Amino acid sequence: MKRAPMPAPIDRAERKVVPVDVVVELPNGSFFSTVLRDVSTSGAFIVTKRTSGPGKLVTLELRMPDPGKLTQTSHHVQARVARGTELGWGVAFVDASRELVAALRAATG
Repeated sequence: MKRAPMPAPIDRAERKVVPVDVVVELPNGSFFSTVLRDVSTSGAFIVTKRTSGPGKLVTLELRMPDPGKLTQTSHHVQARVARGTELGWGVAFVDASRELVAALRAATG
């Protein structure tokens, strides 16, 4: 019996632990504040006890630390929930701007 071919690996960037505050806006317009456990240029893990199934589209406001300064920059991005655990949600960024990607690269080194 032939085995089915293995699925192609998901192309995602390495995640790093960086302190990032985030406001999550849900499809119904409600929102909540929390932190990211880790982040990369392609996605993040949101710490939350809320449940969500895969596929839900949310809007995130990431408050990125500005390297070398005591300030933060604010970036909005659409993200799709890829998985949920008892610790939170893994999300994939859908429309990350160049400015957000640059801020993420600067913060994650």
